[in-house]
Formats: sequence, structure tokens, C-alpha cells
Amino acid sequence: MKVGLIRHFKVDCQYHKLLNSDEYNKWATNYDIADVIENTVRMGDIKWDRCYASDLHRAVKTANTVYKGNIIQSDILREVPMASFTNRKIVLPCKIWSAISRIAWLFSHKSQKESKHETINRVKKTVNEIINLDTSNILLVSHGFFLYFLQKELIKNGFKGKKFTKLRNGELVVFEK
Repeated sequence: MKVGLIRHFKVDCQYHKLLNSDEYNKWATNYDIADVIENTVRMGDIKWDRCYASDLHRAVKTANTVYKGNIIQSDILREVPMASFTNRKIVLPCKIWSAISRIAWLFSHKSQKESKHETINRVKKTVNEIINLDTSNILLVSHGFFLYFLQKELIKNGFKGKKFTKLRNGELVVFEK
């Protein structure tokens, strides 16, 4: 059984230099609906039996580019949502807001829309569903942060493949059991 993980294409959304908390939250919302910049994905010679994709536009568009067939869209494969960690009107660079958002998620801070526990449960549910399928080659198109935890769960369940800390946009990594 092979499981292919692809991070969506690069999102065509500019990072603003400085934002307050409200502006960051609006930026995060716009990021979720922005278009992508397509690139060539090296798919190798694997025949994928099924393709699942996050239901966010960037993942769906990527999946439609790399897989010719029915794509099963699911909100369970969505990226961990980002939100400002405070409502104060402090001004920070966008990338700092994003980094602190991820740290807040790590500690299940109340500012985040999803706790670490909820994310890990989504990841475990995804891997359990994959294992229970009678399909030999499954392609998943999702998002960087979510895929990082997904690969860790695949490895815990006996899959072998190239470990990554950050998957590049439009890159395929294959795990096999």
C-alpha cells in the first residue's frame, strides 16, 4: 500500500509587512480563498487508485492538476486554522503572527479555532480510514502543517518514507507499508 502526500501549490497571496490582529485575521481568511501558482509535480510512475483532497480551493486546484479522475474532497484534510493570539492592536509582521499562531496552537491557546488535540484526532482519523480502505495506492492533497503531523502518524502505523519537516508546495512524498 502506498500513500502519496502532496502539499498544495504555492498560494498567490502577498504577505503584508505589518498587520494588527484584525488585519492578520482578515489576511488569514483571504489566504484560504486565494488562487494558487501552479507548478510541475513529479508524480513518478505510480498509478493512484484514489485521490482525496482538502476542500479548500488551493488543495482542490492542485489535486485537479495532478490527478485525472474523481477527487474526494474532505474538510478533515483542511489546514490547521490560523488566528491572531490576541485582540490587542499591536502591529507585527505577518510571518510573526503566523509563527505565534502556531505556537498558540501547540499550547491549545483559547485564541485558536482548533486545539492541538482536535488536530491530532483528525490526523489519526485520516490514517485509520486510509488503513481500512481496500485500495492500494492513495493520493492525499492537503496542507503543510497538517501533512507534517499526518506523516508522523503514518510512520507510527508502520509506513516508511522520506521524513520531512516542511514539504515544499507541489511536492509529492510517498509512504509505503
